[in-house]
Amino acid sequence: MGSIQLGLIIHAPIPQAKFMQRRILFMIRIKKLWHIPVYTLVAGVVSYYLMILLNTLVLPLIVDQNTASISTVLSLVPFAVALSIGYMLFRHHSRSELFYSACLTSASLLILLVIQRLASPRNLPSEFIMIIAYFTEWSGFLDRILLSLSVPLWIISVISCFYPFIFVICGEGKSYRSQNEV
Repeated sequence: MGSIQLGLIIHAPIPQAKFMQRRILFMIRIKKLWHIPVYTLVAGVVSYYLMILLNTLVLPLIVDQNTASISTVLSLVPFAVALSIGYMLFRHHSRSELFYSACLTSASLLILLVIQRLASPRNLPSEFIMIIAYFTEWSGFLDRILLSLSVPLWIISVISCFYPFIFVICGEGKSYRSQNEV
């Protein structure tokens, strides 16, 4: 009878187990919050210099065409590359992890945008403005399309803060770990 009680005690559900499991999943989520901010920064820097290179090489070759439309088409290249690499990197993340990471990125971009709009351009160092450009340059194709649709620039600036949410689509519906652990 002692072994039966011992067996019941060992196999009895612990009420704190679900709390600990949620806490562990929350800690995993916190460890992945930096993925989209770092990726958008790296993709933005690469896209920024790739657009300079593409515009330097292609635009002088075209004389009679509208350079704005050609620049829009050229900006599709870094955007497509950023989306495809982002899909490859984020496909094994859960959508909730990507959502929280995109929220962090969007919130930081909105704060930077508000600081930029409230401060006068003379008081802001050019490095501060370049940080915003680096974070959002990978999505320049969407900005150029909105600009061609005559959307005001300040609205485009606000909308561009929410572009990191595109990567939420790349994730899995549920976390792979949570499906296997339960």
